[in-house]
Amino acid sequence: MKTSRATAGPFRTVLAVCLLAPSACFARASFPGEAPANAQCDYWQTSDGLPHHDVVSLAQTPDGYIWLGMYGSIDSVARFNGLDFTQVFRLAGGSNAYASLAAGRDGRLWIAKGSAADALSFWQKGKLTAVGLQLPPPGDRGNPLLEDRDGNLWIGGRGLLTRAPDGRIEDRGDAMRGSGDVRQIAVAKDGSVWFATEKGPLRYRHGVFDHPYPITKSLYSIHASADGSLWMGTDAELGLLQVAPSGSMARYGADQGLSSRGISVICEDGETNIWVGTYSGLFYLKGGKAYSTRETELKTAFIFSLLWDDEGSLWVGTSDGLYHLYRNPIEQYGATAGLGAAESLGIGPSGLFASVFSRGTYLLQDGAWTKQVALEESVGDGQIIETKEGDIWTSRTSTCERFRGGKVREPQDIGGGACFCESNNTLWVVNPTNIFAFSNGTLRAMSEGWPAMNVTFVVTNGDKGFILGTTQGLYQWDGHLVRWLGLGKELAGTRINDLEWDGATLWLATDQTVACYTDHLQAIRWEAGLAKSGGINCMLVESNSLWLGCVNGLFCINRSEAEQYFRGSLHHVSLTQYGKAQGMRSGYLGPTGRGLGAVRGVDGKLCFASKSGIVAVNTRQLLNPKPPPVVIENVLLDQRAVASLRTNPDVPIRVPAGTRNVEIRYAALTYISPSVVVYKYRLQGLDSDWTPAENSRIARFTKLLPGNYEFQVQACNAAGVWNEGGASVRLVQTSFFTQTRAFTVLCWSLGGGVVVGLAAFATAVAHAISSRKMRRRLAALEAQQALDRERARIARDIHDDVGSTLTRIVLLSALAAREPDQTFTPDGHLAGICSAAREITRRLDEIVWAVNPQNDTFDSLVSYISKFLTDQTRTAGLHCHLEVPDALPTLPISGATRHNIFLACKEAIHNAIKHASAKQLQLRVTVHGGSFLLEICDDGIGLPTHAPKSAGNGLQNMRERLVASGGLCELTSGPGRGTVVGFRLPCAQASDAVSTK
Repeated sequence: MKTSRATAGPFRTVLAVCLLAPSACFARASFPGEAPANAQCDYWQTSDGLPHHDVVSLAQTPDGYIWLGMYGSIDSVARFNGLDFTQVFRLAGGSNAYASLAAGRDGRLWIAKGSAADALSFWQKGKLTAVGLQLPPPGDRGNPLLEDRDGNLWIGGRGLLTRAPDGRIEDRGDAMRGSGDVRQIAVAKDGSVWFATEKGPLRYRHGVFDHPYPITKSLYSIHASADGSLWMGTDAELGLLQVAPSGSMARYGADQGLSSRGISVICEDGETNIWVGTYSGLFYLKGGKAYSTRETELKTAFIFSLLWDDEGSLWVGTSDGLYHLYRNPIEQYGATAGLGAAESLGIGPSGLFASVFSRGTYLLQDGAWTKQVALEESVGDGQIIETKEGDIWTSRTSTCERFRGGKVREPQDIGGGACFCESNNTLWVVNPTNIFAFSNGTLRAMSEGWPAMNVTFVVTNGDKGFILGTTQGLYQWDGHLVRWLGLGKELAGTRINDLEWDGATLWLATDQTVACYTDHLQAIRWEAGLAKSGGINCMLVESNSLWLGCVNGLFCINRSEAEQYFRGSLHHVSLTQYGKAQGMRSGYLGPTGRGLGAVRGVDGKLCFASKSGIVAVNTRQLLNPKPPPVVIENVLLDQRAVASLRTNPDVPIRVPAGTRNVEIRYAALTYISPSVVVYKYRLQGLDSDWTPAENSRIARFTKLLPGNYEFQVQACNAAGVWNEGGASVRLVQTSFFTQTRAFTVLCWSLGGGVVVGLAAFATAVAHAISSRKMRRRLAALEAQQALDRERARIARDIHDDVGSTLTRIVLLSALAAREPDQTFTPDGHLAGICSAAREITRRLDEIVWAVNPQNDTFDSLVSYISKFLTDQTRTAGLHCHLEVPDALPTLPISGATRHNIFLACKEAIHNAIKHASAKQLQLRVTVHGGSFLLEICDDGIGLPTHAPKSAGNGLQNMRERLVASGGLCELTSGPGRGTVVGFRLPCAQASDAVSTK
């Protein structure tokens, strides 16, 4: 996009009512005044993205988009959002055809191109619909379109058709016979429809066509203005005709300033100022005169179409691209005005003073700058002020001077570096060490002074005294100087650059913050948006805005937004920047030294010192005071556009499960400095606060969680006006089954089951471990008890057997000493002592065998019993027979069980030797299945059928020992048949026994 100064008149807000392609349009707009002096002109050509250079028709739909119809191929219609040209659809109709446009009701855009059956279509809610209608053959201006107030669509060309709102088509060819081509169509205030034809103007009113004026010239354009006049354009020398409501006719040609022939299009603003597009330039009419724009390109271009948009701007479609003219509230006075870099500004009854580097001091009066020779270079980078009496005071680094009556120079002996403030007919002068008052021609000190400091600004706060800004902080003076706020912790920045008291609130600016003080200090932090400024040099406070002259240019903060920030409802403020797009030449605004960088002019304009001169802002004619329309242009899911956004914008967009990236593209449809528009957005359901987006038009979100969301976006235009309604679109992020509530419930159920199962398993494991530990403890306890029992048995055996035998030996020894003669006899005492000793040896052998864990096997038991039987039968003089398998299993057997079986066998052997009168004893061992059997057999007299009362407990003891070991004692006997005592014990019992080791 290119930008240059134009000569269009001062703009004010306009409302576009309709557009004719390429016919005239009318709008409620304002373009008053004399010859324009401060208009801005932007233009686009094919090198800037414009699809074709011939822009033959223009339209603006209610949503705010500008539509362009061009002469060319299938991409001859484009939509413009201020920055980008977009071809949202393609048309048939050949490569050499006009694309005519007309805005209709309900947001409909009519398009006509060519003469095929599908040449007419309309765009509505993001969908292009073809109307099956054979259009008249295109004329030399294509097929002009117009939708009248009743919704009827008129279609011109080499014929005339009408399409009613219900779709009925009526051919008006018979009424047009003899009139030639219909080149443009216009609608009047009373609802009449006017046609520019080859044979003059034609009117349609109350269902009747007529020729109300005796004009037969070939017309190329026509427009019915709001005051009831009919304007017609021809290619004759007096090419522009006006028929007033009274019927009088006026002609405009070279004598009236309209030097170009061929009036191609006519347009009107809200104050009945007429704009005329010709074959060779753009003109506007005011007070019966035609004025040519001074814009070079528009002076020579072929004008096809004109459009006043909703912002009060003029769009011009030409043979060399698209032009945009709008009012610029920023005026600059630089080299062309004889000025240079402004070091300091001052204001007074005479006007605006400016100290210009190396050139002196200048005064602006009646729009002209004049050098103040009397002041010479007394100001420099210091301050200047003019009092009500007309005295001019200046201050530099080392001097302070008064120019009485603005001419007579009077140096003041108070030093330099002073700041000035006027209050109650008194001029106050504050220098680094004291404060002075000047009144009635006398300058007097008001205090005893203070330590030197660098005073940067001074302002009165009514009757309470003064507030001084310094490089150390903020001070108050009401007869005594008191430090108020320090720089650093209390107030960010390195110096106070500006102060302004509005009667209730003190506004102050440092190089790093903007703050206000009513009953407490409130400041906008540097990181909350001020960093964009690069550093604040000066400030002016308006009722609805704060204007900042900064290192990076001119910025504006909406005052209501600043107040929201102070209340805590906003965390970031938006700075509207005025830069090159608004014709700004300098990027640095502010004084170069101790002077004032910003003052309010006598005409209400805000004036700023800059490196290239003076910048004046007319806040009463801002760029655009209307909130900008905001639209959602596209939604992309993983780079694929959502088609339903255009056709059903109110229906939530379904985001498929697994979508990684959601991209939302939006735009503010404001065409005055669109590059400085700032945005903020939030995704409700995700964001708790607005996200500042600066001038980015894209918001991206990654991996949204399942749920319902609403994307909201707001925009602020170049005038600092926010559209708080903004635009929104709803999103529904669907989920995989693994992300649904049912899956969550299932997971919780399964998780609960798993937890319960794990808890049960853990309980079981804990129980098993506890049981195992308990079993181990019980086994250890049983082993300990068994060991204790074994020890008790051993002690008992030693006491009963060994002890008694030893006692017997002692007795026999005593007897041998008393009865020596009985000692050495065969059955004497010595023989008894020998027998007792052998008995002790045998008993100790039994005890040692019983407690030795190496003998805890079945084969060891059998071997020991066999040896015992052999020894006993040899001693008793009986025969012994052993019936034992060759290979005995090495089954483990506990010591207690082994001892019980041995004692039972010993009891059976002793009983057989003592009572059976047997000649032979037999040991029989049988291992079968899961048990083994030990039998002690004799061939004695056997047991009687009925046991006598004197019988002992030997048999009962044997049975108890076997039962205690988990076995059985079996007895088989009969008188004269011998006796068999059997001991049966399960092998498992033996193997499961716990060793006493």
